[in-house]
Amino acid sequence: MTNLFFPQWQGVGFPTDMAAGALRLRQHLEADFGLTEWADVALDPSDALPVEKGIIARRAILDQLARARKILADQNAQTVFTVGGDCGIEVTSVGWLNSVHSRDLALVWVDGHADLNTPQTSPSASFHGMPLRVLLAEGDSDMRLLAPDRLAPTQVFMVGVREFDPPELDYVQAKQIPVFHPQRDPGAVSALIEAISAVGFRQVYLHIDLDSLDPTIFPHVPFPAPGGLSVEDVTTLADALRARFKVIGMSLTEYNSASGEGLTTLAPILSRFAALAG
Repeated sequence: MTNLFFPQWQGVGFPTDMAAGALRLRQHLEADFGLTEWADVALDPSDALPVEKGIIARRAILDQLARARKILADQNAQTVFTVGGDCGIEVTSVGWLNSVHSRDLALVWVDGHADLNTPQTSPSASFHGMPLRVLLAEGDSDMRLLAPDRLAPTQVFMVGVREFDPPELDYVQAKQIPVFHPQRDPGAVSALIEAISAVGFRQVYLHIDLDSLDPTIFPHVPFPAPGGLSVEDVTTLADALRARFKVIGMSLTEYNSASGEGLTTLAPILSRFAALAG
């Protein structure tokens, strides 16, 4: 088991409190839930954010992802529980597990956004809007090398995603990636469980971008999106996945508070993370 601390912030494309926020999450997990064993990914110390090949801070992100992948390889990680950082960290965590488990992996993408852009379609050049497309073997070629065993669209299940750029929506529709909305449909979690089972997956990775939560409940993210999930929606989902499948990875990403705002609100979600990772 590997608990990865990867406070990457450059994927957002501008300075934030995300690295400090990730540290707050880690400290809270240590103090309140006893989760003290971590593998740390060193970050580029520079604040420079040059644009290269349509991606802000591309070189720093590539180097950091490579460091994270080396940690997982050195530990021969079979499970990965990650505290980030921006969503770009998933190229390493999900990509590694997809490879070592021979694609017996359902990726449950809990997020306010699809993160399916490429450098050609992204309106911002921010990498945190691109990692899922990289995992599906499209986008930047060097990023794709860090997740060489591509995900198939049938491995992806979106939950709470409500903001799509037009090319992302076109992609989701073309590839028939299902989107579930527990905040609107009481039967969505059961439908998700049955959809994963119908494809035959036995193992799950649970990606949680905290902007999946409704900003009236939890606004401490760089890009809040109205109409989101409740904390109970997320915990119900996590419990249902754990009851039916083997959860081999989970992430908490995009917490943007240096002072620890809202951590009490997140306590039920953090408890699920700690129970799985501990």
